[in-house]
Amino acid sequence: MSLRPSAIALSVAEQQRVADVATLLASGARGVETLLTLLVDPSWAVRREAVRALAHVGAPAVAPLCALLRAHRDNEARIAAAVDALVSSSADVIDEVRGLAADSNPAVVADAAQILGRRRNARAVPVLSPLVSAADDNVAVAAIEALGRIGGPLAIDSLIGAAQSGNFFRTFPAIDVLGRCGDPRAIPPLAALLPNPMYQLEVARALGRTGESAAVRPLATLLSHPSEAVMRVAAMALAELQTRHWERFGSDEAPQAALRKANVGSAAVSKLTRDLTSASVEEQLAIVSLLGSIGGEQAAAGLVALLDSASVGRVAATALKRMGKDAEQHLLGALREGDSARRSRLLPIINRASALPELIECLAD
Repeated sequence: MSLRPSAIALSVAEQQRVADVATLLASGARGVETLLTLLVDPSWAVRREAVRALAHVGAPAVAPLCALLRAHRDNEARIAAAVDALVSSSADVIDEVRGLAADSNPAVVADAAQILGRRRNARAVPVLSPLVSAADDNVAVAAIEALGRIGGPLAIDSLIGAAQSGNFFRTFPAIDVLGRCGDPRAIPPLAALLPNPMYQLEVARALGRTGESAAVRPLATLLSHPSEAVMRVAAMALAELQTRHWERFGSDEAPQAALRKANVGSAAVSKLTRDLTSASVEEQLAIVSLLGSIGGEQAAAGLVALLDSASVGRVAATALKRMGKDAEQHLLGALREGDSARRSRLLPIINRASALPELIECLAD
């Protein structure tokens, strides 16, 4: 390995110590002990090169680095450097780090969780899962975050337990990880937390990240929430859910069908339409798309009123097209009564023979 030169202007002394690191690296296992002393070097550039060297040395450096994390907790820079070296190590560190995870010092255990999570190796899940229920909150949170980095459904039971623990410091990070885990089993425990104002917005976002049609109904209940902020977050979450479902399955028909079955009330549709005036552009786009998925006469009428909007007009037209027969009469009326700009926006989405008279009228425009 050739050590990369620092982009920072180094002093002559620093340049010499960087050169010493290269020499120590070339000596392999014999250089490990001295490299460890450089993890507290006053120069960040020198410490960085020592971390790289220890990572490249691989197996001979793993046990000494773990021993350092156990015995020398008096310097934060050294601890961070040792963790970075183990994260980047060319060796398989799981067996040694498993020992750290069983240490009596919670800080050491939290470091072990961080190392395993940042290495993103699924083999570490059996080590991390028990730590989610550790007595120390910092250890539990580190394990939850580590499992989130690794991903996958293997730790779902432990994460559900953390979400249901009633402990804010565990529940909150578990919500995010459950939303990203890709396991449908995460939806019921997330939905159970939705009525809790403390977690409501984060749970809504997590349900949206699942991309699962089963998450549509609990999210739809928030569309009638008295708070506009909650309603907007729910709309954004539903839009993200449909996007993720499409990316995964090549279709968003299932979440759209689930949304129609949720029977979003007329009061919610009216509120969604009214809220467009104060929403951000991103929120407006989500609400317009959502109205197209909800369907019905009221949603169609609301979308027609948005056709002339510079920010969401084209999305409103696409949403009306998706609504099919529900929007037909509203589309024809808009085509018949609209100006040239509105007609040019509508013509590409009109494909029914019933629109022939209105299309003929457009020839005189």
